[in-house]
Amino acid sequence: FLQITGFPQIGNSTFHIAHALWGGLLLLISAWLMLMFANRWIFQIAAVAAGAGVGLFIDEVGKFITQATDYFFPLAAPIIYAAFLITVFVYLFVRRPRTQDARAEMYTILEDFQEVLDHDLSDDERKALTDRLEHVQQIAKRDDLRHLAEHMLSFVKSDTVPVATHQMSPWERFEGWLRRIETRWLPRGRFRTLIVLAVVLAGIGSVFALIGLAVLIANPQALADIIALFVDQPQVTGDSSLMSYTAMSILEVLGALLMGAAAVMFLRRRDVLAVRIASLALVLSLTLTNVIGFYFDQFAMVATALYQLVLLLALLRYQQRFLASNSPATE
Repeated sequence: FLQITGFPQIGNSTFHIAHALWGGLLLLISAWLMLMFANRWIFQIAAVAAGAGVGLFIDEVGKFITQATDYFFPLAAPIIYAAFLITVFVYLFVRRPRTQDARAEMYTILEDFQEVLDHDLSDDERKALTDRLEHVQQIAKRDDLRHLAEHMLSFVKSDTVPVATHQMSPWERFEGWLRRIETRWLPRGRFRTLIVLAVVLAGIGSVFALIGLAVLIANPQALADIIALFVDQPQVTGDSSLMSYTAMSILEVLGALLMGAAAVMFLRRRDVLAVRIASLALVLSLTLTNVIGFYFDQFAMVATALYQLVLLLALLRYQQRFLASNSPATE
């Protein structure tokens, strides 16, 4: 894209306003918004601005880790990918259900009370508030928290609290449309067929891995040719990069073998075990193999990572729709 567009810049013969600066500006704006306002919709706007700002900033990380300010330095892509992975892990950690004490629950309740102030409290949100307040009354060891929860509960249950009719947001309507499409066009049989084909495609590498292992056993001299193939890679410039490339290759073989095993389990109609093995292989690839792979071929790895992510999400969705009961028939 940059070559086609002639490396567009904002500036002139003297100035060059790098997009890292625009990223910093968006981060600053998001910080201002969260400091000045407390509405929930402001947090959503600030989150979008912060995400765009981080993306614009981290895109130029190659310039800031090299003496030559090399935008396309190979290590930049793994750093960007690793930062994305860490963000996902933090999100998953924060989203985990946790046991909270009465004080922490009250902080959550006070935050949810914004819906009352905005006259945007739905029946479901009112019930959730009621359940939380009743829970605080049961677990609170401090009298002040228990009394506060009691008075807030009486207020929430009273007729003075306006309850808004829930109106579906554009995102909720989009989700509903997707579910209808999924129900109509992806019944279990068709969904399973697509999953099996995708897993088999991802596990084709296991066949080549087994063939390569057989060749090495039959002809040990072929090992020299394989080492030469590694050395011929443009990014393999020393012992460290050779070791990294070798580690990546081993992880790729392991992932391919796991995907091959998952394909076999699917063909034997042991869906629960197949989904677990395939998910393990994809998580291994997304968290380890791809981090190294982005150093050697960042553009090809983008397509690979997207394919693996889509397949992992499809597996999780298949498990959620059809395997949640863990009945013997699904095994």
